[in-house]
Amino acid sequence: LDGYCVGDHCRDGYCVGHHCRDDYCVGDHCRDGYCVGDHCRDGYCVGDHCRDDYCVGDHCRDDYCVGDHCRDDYCVGDHCRDDYCVGDHCRDDYCVSDHCRDDYCVGDHCRDDYCVGDHCRDSYCVGICCQLW
Repeated sequence: LDGYCVGDHCRDGYCVGHHCRDDYCVGDHCRDGYCVGDHCRDGYCVGDHCRDDYCVGDHCRDDYCVGDHCRDDYCVGDHCRDDYCVGDHCRDDYCVSDHCRDDYCVGDHCRDDYCVGDHCRDSYCVGICCQLW
């Protein structure tokens, strides 16, 4: 057992279960500093089963994940895959919703530097609720 223990069965500088031991741990199954919620693994986790910084939601895996089963940066929603989305709620720097692919969106609620709304394509909007900045 090491210093800064809060509970039982502390290990190293990380928390395992209710038995957290790190500074700033809040909740159950925290493993790093500033954990908030259950089963957090890195700093600033909020929610369950987070794995990286700034995770919000369940089963996050990379930075800035928001939602379930995200895998790359800026994921928002479920079942995202790398730079390309397969399923709902894509993660690309330009997509935010369903069935988006890279810089081009196929689906609803796309988002790039110029589009905000549905069925956006690159720098041009095609559909409703689009907005050119």
